[in-house]
Amino acid sequence: MTLRKIFFWAHLCVGICSGIVIFSMCATGAMLAFEKQIVNFSERSVHKVVPPPPGALRMDPEALVAKAREVEATEPLSGVTLRADPAEAAVVSFGVETFLFVNPYTGQVLGRTSRVRAFMRLVMDFHRSLAARKKGRTVIGVCNAAFFGLALSGLYLLWTNWRRYSFKQIAAFSPGLKGKARDWNWHNSVGFWCVPFLVIITMTGLVLSYSWAGNLIYIFTGCQPPPPFQGGSSVSAVVQKVAGVNSFFAAAQSQAPNWRMIAVRLPQNGSPNAFAAIEESNSSHPYPRSTLTLNAETSEAVKWEPFDGYSRGHKIHLWIRPIHTGEAGGWLGQAFAGLVSLGGMLLVWTGFALAWRRFRAGASRVRSMNGNETA
Repeated sequence: MTLRKIFFWAHLCVGICSGIVIFSMCATGAMLAFEKQIVNFSERSVHKVVPPPPGALRMDPEALVAKAREVEATEPLSGVTLRADPAEAAVVSFGVETFLFVNPYTGQVLGRTSRVRAFMRLVMDFHRSLAARKKGRTVIGVCNAAFFGLALSGLYLLWTNWRRYSFKQIAAFSPGLKGKARDWNWHNSVGFWCVPFLVIITMTGLVLSYSWAGNLIYIFTGCQPPPPFQGGSSVSAVVQKVAGVNSFFAAAQSQAPNWRMIAVRLPQNGSPNAFAAIEESNSSHPYPRSTLTLNAETSEAVKWEPFDGYSRGHKIHLWIRPIHTGEAGGWLGQAFAGLVSLGGMLLVWTGFALAWRRFRAGASRVRSMNGNETA
């Protein structure tokens, strides 16, 4: 058996076994391409406020929390987010999924997060774990690795086809074809333009799925990998003695006077620390966030990790998600990631169609041979 046949049959068999999950990953990935813009548009009436006259003072964070508490009286407070932009509302969060938008000047509660945000969160959950949590994450991780292998083997098969077909036959998309010719043309032409970028998307997906893949970035750059994450996501067990929210923001503003966003998260699961994510730089990264760890009882700084001070390995690791989603290239990169995801869906569909035609033709030949032997 030639090397090309080995690659071909491996490509076909892996594609059949993982195709349905890969199709769902591509479909949800295409839907999530402009998640941020879609959610912001759906919440435009609550996350924006009319800028007040120059010199108007904002209410302090604890006063905003008190106003939000009048609307949400049951869930524990989990965080507060403020932005320097005078037209942006403050966000007060309770529990894990309750977010209230509050006018930072009047304390008026403008509303909650939209149903669109909830829907996009569900799509994201399906994209990451098939909405099945730990077991689903395992399936997604394995199928992402399979997709990575399919992309690499697809590149090899395209390269071998160049010796048998013209560039136009392989790369030119012909929408008017029918039957097997259509499936072959669409699979090869879409693969020609999309597969190199699918290699990048699936490779970054491996880093997001597996800690060992992420640790390779640190090892290759000569940096120490971070320790494994410990703890859960529940915010129901907040420590009893917590300094005021005002003091947390004062500490964050003192650490980063030129802040443009501060998101304070209260202690979770009895942790002794609160955290402040701070954006202050004009970095090309979509989310240039520094992290300030604070003692929950005294609001004193425990650890300061400025974005510009991260190790080379950590900075590269922080680019993995924006590259995966296309956000690294702005709205154009997001559009491109969405189109590539749609291309991945078409590759799965045409791949299944070609496999079905191949197996059906093989079965027909077997029946014909058995009929001849019987005669």
